[in-house]
Amino acid sequence: MIKLLALILFYSTAWAQRTYTFDTRIEYLVSAQTQDQNDSIFTLLTNSKDNAYYARMWDTRKKKSKLTFLDQNGTYAHKAIAYRDLDQVRQFDCGAVSRYENPYKYQMDNYAFSQIGDTLINGIAHKTVRLRCINKERSEKKQIGSYLYIVNPAIAHKPVLLLATAYEIEKTRGGMPAGLLVEQHHYDFHGQWISSIKLTGYRNIQQNLIIPQCNE
Repeated sequence: MIKLLALILFYSTAWAQRTYTFDTRIEYLVSAQTQDQNDSIFTLLTNSKDNAYYARMWDTRKKKSKLTFLDQNGTYAHKAIAYRDLDQVRQFDCGAVSRYENPYKYQMDNYAFSQIGDTLINGIAHKTVRLRCINKERSEKKQIGSYLYIVNPAIAHKPVLLLATAYEIEKTRGGMPAGLLVEQHHYDFHGQWISSIKLTGYRNIQQNLIIPQCNE
């Protein structure tokens, strides 16, 4: 009887969690008008073949920083860790996990990607794409800005999209080229620069992260 209960408990635990696989570690330098974000570096753990989820270490300059995990299909988790421990992270506890739903999903039809040609970086042609509001009335009323993405298509990677609405647009209608995100620039309604992220390095990894399905 005890063995049977142990077996049931084992399979219940195995069923109530999901293992996510990461094969790429990417670092970006942040430039921004706000001093608290300027010159910070954040790290992404991604799966080059599945961009529905990623883990993000927010500021590697701090002794401890926030590590967040997002699965666009409905899971969010976070905890504070030391940057040096990022390679050793294997799971989140139940208390750190919550359900996630993109609150701006209804805005998808108001935005679109547009190809604006190639950009040469170190002699390599990179794809350049803009994400902007295509609803002119809404854009003018809300003073909505835009994002510019520069992607290296020579590096095999599904689009890295940190904006949930951008991910939903790409998933539904496409428009974002495959490749590694090299730069992302944010501009306000008048075309004035707000912030940027620029690739500082990346490498291949083999790392798994277990997320308990606590609220299922």
